[in-house]
Amino acid sequence: MLYVADSSAGIIYRCPLDADGTPTDQQEFTRLANGSPDGMTVDTQGHLWVAVWGAGQVHRYHPNGALLAALDLPTPQPTSVCLHPTAGQLMITTARYGLVGHGHGPAGAVLAAEVDATAPAARPYIPSRGPFGPPERRPWPRFTE
Repeated sequence: MLYVADSSAGIIYRCPLDADGTPTDQQEFTRLANGSPDGMTVDTQGHLWVAVWGAGQVHRYHPNGALLAALDLPTPQPTSVCLHPTAGQLMITTARYGLVGHGHGPAGAVLAAEVDATAPAARPYIPSRGPFGPPERRPWPRFTE
């Protein structure tokens, strides 16, 4: 499953993938009432975690699109989220962009929250098909003086 955030419209789309990883359809997954969906990740249970810019929250959604939880943050502009693979920890990046003066908490910092979720194991993406075939493995160039 592929998720795509249309931040300006406040909509998250879900796109099923075929066996080759090609999106086959685009369906509206959820529409936010406040803020804009930004960076996202999926946990091992298939729940979608979304940084909500302008609302100062991280949302957790069930695979059916139901909002399960909203984590309030001490700053208004979370930009992305990342789950630790084993420790039950959510890392949240934030931005200071456009914020003037004080009172915006730790804007621009990376925040951490204890959660009851973990990240799936990382897997490399190696294209097996396409007009050019798999990528050619080349050594890094050597620089000499």
